[in-house]
Amino acid sequence: YLAESAQSGAAAKVSVLYVGPIEAPEDAAQRLGVPVGAQVLARRRLYFRNGTPVETATSYLPWDVVKEIPELFAENPGGGGIYARLEDHGHEFAEFVETLQARPASKAEASELALSPGAPV
Repeated sequence: YLAESAQSGAAAKVSVLYVGPIEAPEDAAQRLGVPVGAQVLARRRLYFRNGTPVETATSYLPWDVVKEIPELFAENPGGGGIYARLEDHGHEFAEFVETLQARPASKAEASELALSPGAPV
């Protein structure tokens, strides 16, 4: 995000909102193959472009995989981000899958992104 923004001449910033353990929400648990409510590591960020909030993102990582990788609990996990740290510890990535959907913003999302309540996200 930072590199792509710089290439387009935009000023980008990423703020870390939360890094720590949470109970896996249903959709994340299903994708990670863990029970709903199992402990996972959540990394929640807010992205800015030219000072305007444009995106929130949360990464969920299986606790059994990350619990002994201290860099993943830091706001800045280092060059290459969380994927590089996972690979440093022997976890190879074979495939990435992203799923996009639209829905009304939650109250928290509307506030973070300076949107009207219920605006689509």
